[in-house]
Amino acid sequence: MALTADIFNDMHNYIKNNISAVRYVSSEGISTAEIRSVTETENGTVRVEVAIEKSNIRITEIHLYGKNGHLWAKQNVDITLDGSAAGVIYRFEINLKEGNIHV
Repeated sequence: MALTADIFNDMHNYIKNNISAVRYVSSEGISTAEIRSVTETENGTVRVEVAIEKSNIRITEIHLYGKNGHLWAKQNVDITLDGSAAGVIYRFEINLKEGNIHV
């Protein structure tokens, strides 16, 4: 089955319009990060850029949530921000591709 460009456009728009929050787990607990932008690249990748404006913490997980409150993506990380860092910019990239499932 061949998917059309329209389904990819619709899915990209759904993702862009339904991202609601990014949270991260750190040495201080669970916090919410600021979503700076949600864009689509020329190759169709949806890019979610977030700012974590903290210092003197170690971040171990970053979570992406949809408007329904469901966890969409989770990334284990090891980011240490010392006193000289004002924060970090983190990017999720979601790339949808057509493929076959073989059972």
